[in-house]
Amino acid sequence: MSEADVSARKAIAADFLEQAGWGGAHLESLRDDASHRHYARLYRKHETAILMDSPPMGPVLRPYAIKARLALDCEPFMAVGDYLHSLGLGAPTLLAHDLPHGFLLLEDLGNNTYLNASTWGGDNKALLTAAVEVLVHLHSQPLPEALPVPGGGLYRLPLFGINVFLSEVALFTRWYRHEVLGNPLEITLFREEQKLWRALYERYVKDEPDHLMLRDFHSPNLMWQHAKVGVARVGILDYQDALLGPEAYDLVSLLQDARQDVPAILEAHLLDKYISAMTHRRPDFNPQTFQACYAVLAAQRSIRIMGVFTRLWKRDNKHAYREHLPRMADYLTRNLAHPALKTIARRFSQTPWYPSRQDA
Repeated sequence: MSEADVSARKAIAADFLEQAGWGGAHLESLRDDASHRHYARLYRKHETAILMDSPPMGPVLRPYAIKARLALDCEPFMAVGDYLHSLGLGAPTLLAHDLPHGFLLLEDLGNNTYLNASTWGGDNKALLTAAVEVLVHLHSQPLPEALPVPGGGLYRLPLFGINVFLSEVALFTRWYRHEVLGNPLEITLFREEQKLWRALYERYVKDEPDHLMLRDFHSPNLMWQHAKVGVARVGILDYQDALLGPEAYDLVSLLQDARQDVPAILEAHLLDKYISAMTHRRPDFNPQTFQACYAVLAAQRSIRIMGVFTRLWKRDNKHAYREHLPRMADYLTRNLAHPALKTIARRFSQTPWYPSRQDA
């Protein structure tokens, strides 16, 4: 944004807050996430709230956003958040909204993120167990065909599908292989790998039951709520990019967290816990096909994140993201050991892909 655009947007935000009853509140900028959104905590006497600033997506971000089915405005966040509330889950309450300009005023869920659990005394295993219970609760409910949008209208979740699956795979080739490993962008290799991933999707993912896929269900977006009980204890953020897709995806996001290590033994324990719970709750749940789908999505997500984090590092100069590349490579190694991944494992064994500590 130009300086004039920034000033104009600040003026619109001030008008929005004035109309919402928060005019003159002190603003404290919060961390940016890996998107174009910005957040600020508002202070008013003994109250706080969160301002989410999500401007309309510009031409640089829009092409990939459309291909990957990312949210282009605030409507998905509002609809999905309202649905999560209806299930008793811990999404922040929507206090006010300006959909045309991309401003939301939200309940403040505090600072106790899963990512920073060590700073406030959170027990990692207990926190992850509680989050698994959230997913069990969520995936045990029938999903409506369309979600009501606060203020009027209905929102239909976009489909994850093969196109999103493959577009995310392509990020690994375009960014990680090329920018980190220095491999040339060979169209033949790219097409061969896309063909292998398509076959895995068709065999192990396509026919799995679709559900609400929050997509970013991991430590930076999960908040512990001491004053609440049950599944509401886990506060949930950043679900605006939710899709209709395989339920295993969010479990992968949680148990192979991109920003903190989850040991293989703990992942296996919590995966078994989820499978046991869903087997008792849903007659259609098939543990064998679910585990194969989980393995494929885990490998796909590993390389997607390696591509995304490289792009953030190299294109957007967000150098902190490169620190997580070895962790994602470790997860990928773990995933490639599953029998369902033997074709991709063979391909990865033929071409260099693992980052050295110097690279990352």
